[in-house]
Amino acid sequence: MVQEGARHNRLGMPRSRIEIYWKKSETAPEGVIAQVRVTDGCGSDYLLPYPCKLTKDGWVNAASGKLLAVRPTYWKLYVETLSRKKPRERGPQLNPPQAERD
Repeated sequence: MVQEGARHNRLGMPRSRIEIYWKKSETAPEGVIAQVRVTDGCGSDYLLPYPCKLTKDGWVNAASGKLLAVRPTYWKLYVETLSRKKPRERGPQLNPPQAERD
């Protein structure tokens, strides 16, 4: 029995959450900054903590340009988010040094 509201592929089979929100790495366009899920070849699948992009030479760290040492499996557009903390909640602010008084 299929749960109500579940998404299905063309064959009517339920899709995993990854397939709903992520695209297979083979579909990535060159030069687009992306979040990347990878496999290390030992059965572990995880999200890289930095943005990547696909180049003619393969997947690279978007900031450093270094080739990835792991195999990308899925990607989605990278969206930079800001801290949820309000400025007053970030901790004590250091006061600038005051001029010496005569």
